[in-house]
Amino acid sequence: MSAGLDISKVIDSEKQSLAKQGQGFFLLDARLKIGLLIAVIILNIGLAINTLSAFLLFIGFTLVLWSKPPLGRTLLFFIAPLFPTLIAAIGIAITTGITPIFDIGMITVYEEGLFHSLGVILRVYCDITWLVLTFITTTFNTI
Repeated sequence: MSAGLDISKVIDSEKQSLAKQGQGFFLLDARLKIGLLIAVIILNIGLAINTLSAFLLFIGFTLVLWSKPPLGRTLLFFIAPLFPTLIAAIGIAITTGITPIFDIGMITVYEEGLFHSLGVILRVYCDITWLVLTFITTTFNTI
């Protein structure tokens, strides 16, 4: 047993993905998926409007459910950024703002910081959802 990456497992996984005819986003061309991903990221991050981010997240999550990608890979995409995003959101909530909501010892949570934190979480998971749609529903040889 070697300590390196066994590429044959990756190749087998890709062959299985190619053999199985999916639905939803699996059926779209890779160029169209990447174009949609770029457009969503530009809208989501460039405009930074929470309502727009929530709408794009809802559309993306609905498409993920419709496409039925492999559960393990999908969960990995959603769980991986959870803790760094929460740490950043907590940092924003306790350092940004002037209207205190509550105190925990010496730590004060501010209203403005809490709203900014929720916006950050919304934008991160909106982008993650569209990344799932693009890269889990597309085999590597077509990108």
